Amino acid sequence: MPMEKALNEQMQINDYNEYIPACKCIYTVFEANEEGTFARAFYENVYNKINKNMYTIEGNPVGRLVMKAHDKDGLHRYFEVWIPIEEL
Repeated sequence: MPMEKALNEQMQINDYNEYIPACKCIYTVFEANEEGTFARAFYENVYNKINKNMYTIEGNPVGRLVMKAHDKDGLHRYFEVWIPIEEL
């Protein structure tokens, strides 16, 4: 939600709302399979590529689970994330 609209509606920052200032971000989607694989998948598919391409993470990533599916190969979870970055 744009900050102006949030201020007009007098939204308060609390456990359910967070203010995230505008910044340069990398947006991506990655897959993590079975439970307990999120951190490894994020590190391998996102963090390593950011470092390899000469960026540094400049804040907390924001993301959400967008899809979860089960098939004969097991669980597939897809997350979208925005990672605040700065070029080195």
